[in-house]
Amino acid sequence: WAVLGIVAGLEFTAAGAAFLWSNRGKSRKNEEEKLITIGAVNDFKPGTVTAFRPGRLFISRLEKGGFLALSLKCTHLGCSVIWQEKEDQFICPCHSSAFDKLGNVLNPPANKALDIFPLTIANDQVVVNITRPVKRDGFSDTQLIYPPQKNR
Repeated sequence: WAVLGIVAGLEFTAAGAAFLWSNRGKSRKNEEEKLITIGAVNDFKPGTVTAFRPGRLFISRLEKGGFLALSLKCTHLGCSVIWQEKEDQFICPCHSSAFDKLGNVLNPPANKALDIFPLTIANDQVVVNITRPVKRDGFSDTQLIYPPQKNR
């Protein structure tokens, strides 16, 4: 009976794995991208952070002009972070995690940077894809998006 039980268990495991493998990625393929236009590039002064509640995100424009679209969801337990301009950091009101304007963790219990959303600049407009946030461990310069240089 033990051999029969092992064979039945293996068949059940194989059938379950085949089912999961065949449905892999289907929901994402059918998911439409949700793009939102946040505003004109010049609406965001360098060195500022702007809340955009409809997209549940913040736009961080760095001093050198680069843009980041940061999720307002704390990576600890998902509470909404608040931008504290005087402290120049995001604070989570639930457990006091803190993040800099790049989304990097300054104060635990959060141990991962704030998620980001893909951002593009087209026709001088800042456009954010809010379909799925991008998880990350920390900031990298490759995450910044700069406005195209205009010919003078």
